[in-house]
Amino acid sequence: MDPFNANSQQNDDLFDEITLAANQRQENAYLAGVQKGGEIGYQNGMLIGRQKGLQLAAEIGFYSGFVSTWLAMIESDKTVLLNNALDSNSVKSKQIKITKCLQALQAQLQHYNQTFQQNHIHHLTEELSKLRSRFKQLCSLLKYPPNNVNISDLTF
Repeated sequence: MDPFNANSQQNDDLFDEITLAANQRQENAYLAGVQKGGEIGYQNGMLIGRQKGLQLAAEIGFYSGFVSTWLAMIESDKTVLLNNALDSNSVKSKQIKITKCLQALQAQLQHYNQTFQQNHIHHLTEELSKLRSRFKQLCSLLKYPPNNVNISDLTF
């Protein structure tokens, strides 16, 4: 046996072990980083989901309270507030339009709640857009600028 070849083979084995160990460390670090990133991403997703959910609940709750209050005022025949919002010559026709718009918004809110309870999440943004449009229409009928309402815009 040639001592130079045996020594060379031992050196090659040593370098292979060093290379394999370095590769293994790199792979382990990569997997640990992926796992840690997944955990952090999950936690951030939960936090953002809660925040957006609270904003959404506040907006839907506002619309629901707004509609309920106006319908209660109309039903109890407190038209003083309506008269302030309307021209005197077309009070009755405007009141009918407002009532229909309020009832339509109330029906949309109920449909939105059903959609949410049935976990049709992919329809929620469409329904929310419709609710916002109906609310703006109602504000226009009431001559109440919707930008006075302090609801933060919800973006996804």
